[in-house]
Amino acid sequence: MSHHSEELMFGSDSFLDVMSNMVGILIILIVVVLGMKVAPPPGTPPLVLGKTATPTVKPAVSAPAPVTEEPLVLRDFPQFAPLPEIKPDATLLSQATAAREEYQALTNHLAQLQQETEKLQQQRQDQADQINLLQQQISEKVDSLRSDRAQVSTLETNVIELKSEVAALQQRLVDTPDDAAPVEQLTHRLPPIGKIVSGEEIHFRLDGNQVTRVPVAELAQDVQRDIDRRKEILLSRSFYQGTTRAIDGYMMEYVLQRLSMSLADELKNGPGTVRIGVTSWVIRPVGPLKTETAEEAIRPHSAFRAALAEAGPTATITFWVYPDSFDIHHKLTEIAHQGNFWVASRPLPTGVPIAGSPHGSKSIAQ
Repeated sequence: MSHHSEELMFGSDSFLDVMSNMVGILIILIVVVLGMKVAPPPGTPPLVLGKTATPTVKPAVSAPAPVTEEPLVLRDFPQFAPLPEIKPDATLLSQATAAREEYQALTNHLAQLQQETEKLQQQRQDQADQINLLQQQISEKVDSLRSDRAQVSTLETNVIELKSEVAALQQRLVDTPDDAAPVEQLTHRLPPIGKIVSGEEIHFRLDGNQVTRVPVAELAQDVQRDIDRRKEILLSRSFYQGTTRAIDGYMMEYVLQRLSMSLADELKNGPGTVRIGVTSWVIRPVGPLKTETAEEAIRPHSAFRAALAEAGPTATITFWVYPDSFDIHHKLTEIAHQGNFWVASRPLPTGVPIAGSPHGSKSIAQ
């Protein structure tokens, strides 16, 4: 008994306390929940026990009256005194006016310059077109004049040759005595039969009773070199007129033209081949000449005898004789005959230069 009572006494207080606390909490929670469910909505009059609740009618709520805004009254701002008028300097105004006028004048001047520039450009273009047209016309005129000049040169050469032949005949008539028989001409050392000159030929010019060697072969070589240098130009032109350099005081003026080719030449060289040849030439003295008188030329070591020795006995000696040099011509012809040279004489009128062409007559040597 005693033991059982001790067990009941141990921890009973604490257990009861816990249970009572839990019951109290549960009661509080239930009351709160019920109170939330039973509580009237907001605005409901409280319920009085023992009396019947009469419903209260809520009066209608009228729309609020419009609120009228009072006009906004601006407060007065302080009045300031007017600012003083700023007057610019008269000098600045005049400068500004002058600058404005100058600017306007420059603008007008620039516009005028632009108009004048356009006019000048148009004039320049027109002048360029006129220049091109004139150049074309000049080129055509030059080609025509050159063609005419070549024809005139050819005619002049023919006239010179005819005059030379006439002068030779006249000189032969003068040199022949009236009472001399033709058989007496054999007393000279001239062969009775003449031949056309071919092969190497040495030319001498007899003027003023003096003799000088004419470098015809050297001038012809210079012409050939000029032809080789100007092939492209010659292929684009029908004719060309040129001048050689001076050699031993003589210069040659020549005319080149395209030559017609025979059928045999075209078949041999092929189509499109161009043949160019010298159609006329003129030799003129242009510098100091190494001349010799008859007495000087007859000497053993003279330039005349040196030229004969260099040419050899097979060469032909051609004398271009002016009317004032028949005396020296007679003496030099005798010297040439003594050396067994063939001699050809070509008399020239006074002032007429040495000239020739492929269509002219060939020299006759005796």
